[in-house]
Amino acid sequence: MRKNNVIFFFLSLGFAFSIFVLSRRIELEKTLNIIETAVDLTDIRRLAGISGKSAAEIMPELKDVGITSVGVEESTVRELNDRGLVILADGREVNKWKYIFNRSPDFLESQQIANKAGYTYIFTENPSLGMMIKTALLLKLPGVSVVGTYTGRYYLVIARADKLTVENIGLGFWEEEVNAVKAAGFNYILRPSHDPLVTDGWIETLFDK
Repeated sequence: MRKNNVIFFFLSLGFAFSIFVLSRRIELEKTLNIIETAVDLTDIRRLAGISGKSAAEIMPELKDVGITSVGVEESTVRELNDRGLVILADGREVNKWKYIFNRSPDFLESQQIANKAGYTYIFTENPSLGMMIKTALLLKLPGVSVVGTYTGRYYLVIARADKLTVENIGLGFWEEEVNAVKAAGFNYILRPSHDPLVTDGWIETLFDK
């Protein structure tokens, strides 16, 4: 009788162990089935430029081939300028315009804004982008004069700081771009930059969405 009990005990133990192994295997297979395949939004824009399509047209095609997530890099003024979304200039460059055209640009004249060395000017036709830039510079450059104003077709941001400092500051994530990624059905991964002005408070504002 005792022998039968011992055999039953080991059979039960083996059965329980088999159930445990099977449950772990099921969990592993579920994990493997939901592994995310990601691509950066920068790469999507680059691919769009090569193909002659827009990023919005490229995204559904990427989804069809199994891409599940898109990494969204933190914007900088330099990157936005390179993409043609803003125009960046400092006081010296504004003076060049004045010399070449014998007048300062209309967007400065209309607001009686003086073009001075040591100031940086950022203007864009997208007000929401301009306000994002202004807010970021105010947070990243405490004590520095930063103003934003509408100037006809442009939203103009003026910072009393040198151009090199301003153009490399991480500005956060433009909501329109994040919403475009979400609308295309992707998960999104926010990728902050590593500029020296990052603080814990700034990180909280980035992810407080």
